[in-house]
Amino acid sequence: VPTDVTVVASEVDGTVIKTSVSAGDVVTTSTGIVKLSNPDLQQLLADARSKVSAVEVDNEASNAQLLDERVNRASAVSEAESALAVADAELKAYAPLYKNGLVGALDYRKVNMRLEQARISKKASVDRLRQFDVELEARKKLSVEKLAQAQEQVLRIQQRIASLEVRSTTPGMLTKIEVTPGQHIASGVAVAEIIGDGLKADIQVAQSEVDRVVRGASVSLSFPQGTISAHVTGILPRATDGQAHIL
Repeated sequence: VPTDVTVVASEVDGTVIKTSVSAGDVVTTSTGIVKLSNPDLQQLLADARSKVSAVEVDNEASNAQLLDERVNRASAVSEAESALAVADAELKAYAPLYKNGLVGALDYRKVNMRLEQARISKKASVDRLRQFDVELEARKKLSVEKLAQAQEQVLRIQQRIASLEVRSTTPGMLTKIEVTPGQHIASGVAVAEIIGDGLKADIQVAQSEVDRVVRGASVSLSFPQGTISAHVTGILPRATDGQAHIL
């Protein structure tokens, strides 16, 4: 009597291509049992890989555009700084002239206004560049996340495709295979049954032979499929129809 029975089920839909083992075979963890085919999964994988490529191309184009935009904004800051330097030099040149009465108050005021406008222009261009840098980092992060999501989808589909080879989840002996080549099965359908290493046998022996058996004794059990080594775990105290039960 099996004490540990494991039912192996398919994790994906598919059509059985072949069975890799037979009932009675000993399997280990991850032994291939059944191979399935699912063209839809292969198409999904191709589509997912195309999506990754498209995202990569889109990210590359977007990054190039953003880089050009930052160069333009940085150039605007440089131009504003140059204009400010010119306005500052102009005021310094006008200051002694105005002090000595060589230029009028109106002209001097205009020079001061140009300097103030240059300062405002520079601050605005610097602020725009800083704001753009914040947006740039956010866009880069979004691009990375978008690509990661597309790549993760590829990995998920690859894992499903890997599941097209249904494998044993535990060591033991394969007792039955529930599917045949050409059969279409859905996810969750049982494909095989495995009994673990733990087996329990209820053996009937003549009451007259019970005294020859002791708890813990090593025994050999012969079956058509072969011989199994075991040990006695218990002897039922009562006999049935002259037969004693040994476990």
